[in-house]
Amino acid sequence: MNVLQICVFHTFLTILLIFQNEIPLTQACSSGCTCTTIPEKSENSAEGDDAAGDAEGPEADELGMPQDTKGRKVDCSNNPYRFSSVEDLNRAITIPLDTIYLDLSKNEITVLRKESFSQLSDLQRLDLSHNRITLIEPGSFEGLSQLRRLDLSNNNLGSINGSIFSGLPNLQKLMLSYNKLNTIPDGTFNDLPALRRLDFQSDYLRCDCHLKWIVKWTKYKKVKIKSSTTCAVPKELKGSSLKRLKQKDLHCDRPLELPLFEIKPGMSQIVFEGDKLPFDCQASVVDPNTKMFWLRRGAVVETNRSQGIFIHTRKTPDNTVMMHSLVLEDLKSPQSGKWLCLVSTPQGNVTKTVTIVVIDSNAPQCEKNTTKTNKGVYIWEATVAGVIKELPCKLGDGMITHLCDKQGRWTNLNHTACGFTNELTRKLQSLAEKDTNSSKILNDAKNLEKLVSAPLVNEEDPLSTINPEYVDLASMAIYRLCQRASLGEEIVRSVLSSTSKIMNISTSILYEAQKQRKSLSRISKAIESIPGQYRKEDKFSQSAEFIVMEARSYAASEFKGVQCSGLDLTYDETAHRLIQSVTRIVFVCSEPVNNTSNYEYLKWEPLTSVLIPKSVVKLPPQPEKKEIGNQTTTTTTTAAPGPDSSIYFQFIWYQNANLFPVANGRHEDPVLHGKSWNVISSVISLSMCK
Repeated sequence: MNVLQICVFHTFLTILLIFQNEIPLTQACSSGCTCTTIPEKSENSAEGDDAAGDAEGPEADELGMPQDTKGRKVDCSNNPYRFSSVEDLNRAITIPLDTIYLDLSKNEITVLRKESFSQLSDLQRLDLSHNRITLIEPGSFEGLSQLRRLDLSNNNLGSINGSIFSGLPNLQKLMLSYNKLNTIPDGTFNDLPALRRLDFQSDYLRCDCHLKWIVKWTKYKKVKIKSSTTCAVPKELKGSSLKRLKQKDLHCDRPLELPLFEIKPGMSQIVFEGDKLPFDCQASVVDPNTKMFWLRRGAVVETNRSQGIFIHTRKTPDNTVMMHSLVLEDLKSPQSGKWLCLVSTPQGNVTKTVTIVVIDSNAPQCEKNTTKTNKGVYIWEATVAGVIKELPCKLGDGMITHLCDKQGRWTNLNHTACGFTNELTRKLQSLAEKDTNSSKILNDAKNLEKLVSAPLVNEEDPLSTINPEYVDLASMAIYRLCQRASLGEEIVRSVLSSTSKIMNISTSILYEAQKQRKSLSRISKAIESIPGQYRKEDKFSQSAEFIVMEARSYAASEFKGVQCSGLDLTYDETAHRLIQSVTRIVFVCSEPVNNTSNYEYLKWEPLTSVLIPKSVVKLPPQPEKKEIGNQTTTTTTTAAPGPDSSIYFQFIWYQNANLFPVANGRHEDPVLHGKSWNVISSVISLSMCK
């Protein structure tokens, strides 16, 4: 090789080395990690990053490197091998010593050991988010004196303390959100003098006396806690941003509330005799003296091998969650009932309950069934007799229950905790629960009339609206409106019209409404209260399709008797007389007279009739004193009616007896007692008072 060749080769090698120093070292890492150089930042970009680091909002997540920063970024976040420990990482690749940004997010690391990163003395940013870290040993970050940002969010940390943050004098931002932290001990951040940003949002965070120290500490150290760090318990502070609370808000004088307290499985368990059933009760450890017990009929349950009962207690490695297990083998019927898990702390006790139903394998069964209600359609899977099944409400946070009785029949459907899914029924409920003194009482009466009319013409799915509960809501609305009937006869007409619509509903539905909630008794009581609100008038009369109401006042001294009848007649305007009708009913009251030629309706037999003779009106006997010699005697005579004495009658005629179903077979009449019977005629209600 001559001198010229040597010079050319040397020049080419020099150029190649210079070129290699200028390109990113993307091939320096392996096993799913990438390595790139981070160029030195310009003065402008450094200032921009610093401004972003102090800002609130999305930009605040980026912490700028110092102006003279230069080094490498090692990114293992998309590693397909998912490192389970830092040791696995070190065996797979050699991390360059000039690394300033190490991204280990989205791996499966569970534990950080002491001095895990001690060789990376230039490291300024470490991302360990979205792993499975449950334990950080003291001194895990020793040697990272230049670290400015540490992300431990989205892990399984149940507790932290000051020993794990030693060796981080320049740490400015610490992210601990979405772990299982329920508190942070006083002094945890004493070894972090440069800390300025802190975030520890948690679904388990207890805002009580154990966090009182942090209010004063953040002000003194000028540390900003992110607004998203909010309280989980107690209930009165749930959702409150910790940074806005005062020291007086953080105390332990409230009843005990645990961030985590659950039984698995938590639903009622239905098993056959001889089955095995395990339960795990888990609770947050909020005090070193926290204890857990299983209770049965008030007594503590202990391991009893002969009865197949086994108890075991354990804690998570970080001592933040206690688990108290109960295993029941070879279950027997006497073990049916409630089993309680109790957590005892110096602050108080709390319990949770699970119900066990142990059934005979030969017990009757209820077949799969569908119930359609105003609160949704529910499908009940087949189950055995004696079991109460539960389903979540279609609307609301409660549960609907249904009993499979001992004969294998579905009974006792209870959906009181659920909201109405049918809009029509929701409106009816609102109307039923309104204030009685509403200034819009007439408008309410008109709305009721529309609501009870609507489902009767809805052929799409009538059963989804009309059921016993629908009748009960209507009865409550009618009762409320009748209390204000004196405000106008238009209100009365609307109420009577609504009641007529109710009387046209299927008798089976009306029967159930009366049986379950006395809905029909409520309606009839309300209707019969109306005429009395118009007693000042000599005569009061109102009618609807199936109801006629008459009220009359007579001078007691002139009362000759009265007869009121319901007749299938109508008035023929052409002939100017009453004629018989199949579709129309009239209700007529008249005083008896010797000559009946002017009352043509009397020649037709009434559908229903009531006669009140003159003898009904009797004035009370009046005492009379007489002196005979030196003695005084008292005799009783019947006084003549006074000139101002009056008698008041009210008649209410119901075309059918649907408001008066017979709910049982008991009757005082021995002929009817014990027999199934129903009222099939029209009904007249009569009231009389002086």
